[in-house]
Amino acid sequence: MISKIKLNNFRNYNQLSLDIPSPTTIFCGGNGNGKTNILESLYFMSMLRSFRTSKIAELKKIGTTGFSIMLEIANKNNWKSIFEANYIENRTLKIDGKLISKASEFIKKIKTVVFSPEDIRIISDSSGVRRRFLNIFLSMIEPAYFAALKDYHIALKIRNKLLRTRCQDISLIKSYEPILAEKGIIIMNYREEYLNLLSKEISEMLAELKYSNLSIVYKRQNGTRTIDDYLHRFETEREKEREKGFSNFGAQLDDFNFIYNNLPLRQFGSMGQCRLIALCLKMAEMNIVCKNSSNTNVIALIDDVTGELDERTEAFFYNITNQAEQRFFTFTQIPKASNNILDEATIFNINNGIVE
Repeated sequence: MISKIKLNNFRNYNQLSLDIPSPTTIFCGGNGNGKTNILESLYFMSMLRSFRTSKIAELKKIGTTGFSIMLEIANKNNWKSIFEANYIENRTLKIDGKLISKASEFIKKIKTVVFSPEDIRIISDSSGVRRRFLNIFLSMIEPAYFAALKDYHIALKIRNKLLRTRCQDISLIKSYEPILAEKGIIIMNYREEYLNLLSKEISEMLAELKYSNLSIVYKRQNGTRTIDDYLHRFETEREKEREKGFSNFGAQLDDFNFIYNNLPLRQFGSMGQCRLIALCLKMAEMNIVCKNSSNTNVIALIDDVTGELDERTEAFFYNITNQAEQRFFTFTQIPKASNNILDEATIFNINNGIVE
């Protein structure tokens, strides 16, 4: 469990040091005061990325050269460990004062699931938003997926550069294709497996909540079932790719659709339906992460998403998030939860970056 947070020049905070004494913590305050920034710092320490932006430079306080975050993590046996991430000039990562050279050795010590009003974008926005959700989710629980994704993107970046610069050495372009085929198959197989699991979890939730059924349809790229298929498609597509200057197919382009009431949700769903399914998707993620981790070091980051829920859905939501070892909520005003889950919470009031 996180027992202490320290921020230095992170977002709107010059210096912030908080002791976290309980499993449930509430940050309360008006919009724009910095509540979500604290959740973002916790998420950053789990994956070394933000759930709000892909640009790390945006996380530093305006006018400063960088930021740092420190977390103290304690377990039930009073064992404590210190995690530090310093992004002033060069990145420096430390665990208990020891320098960590690889991000893969630093991340995922805590596993965070974020619930945000922006989750609706997974339903409504471009395929890139949906792939980003899957990539982060699967990287957190499947080391083989994380490794394959890293290798795939390195090979893809180099091959695309060769295509873009009209490289005449075909053998050099081809040399990256077996890597893309092998890693691409791994990535797509994991995506297909876990989308089926997410679909099953969501369907069970919707049935319990008395809503219509939903399925998730994975739009896998043609010619990518086996490594041989993948390599054959490279042979047939390579000249077109050289003309266009980029790789024409692969795991970087696939997508998935939510089918609700037998119709694509993105095109035909109401705003309320899209918000419900986005919430169920994140609750399904929470269920899978908790099962995968035996609920240990799982943290729910809940950014003011309960305001429009009916009483039945709200109670269901709190029961799902209560699986996490620790929960951090943001509210503009603290609600009366239907199952009293917030009664034992530690409450911090935030006003213009001042936390009390």
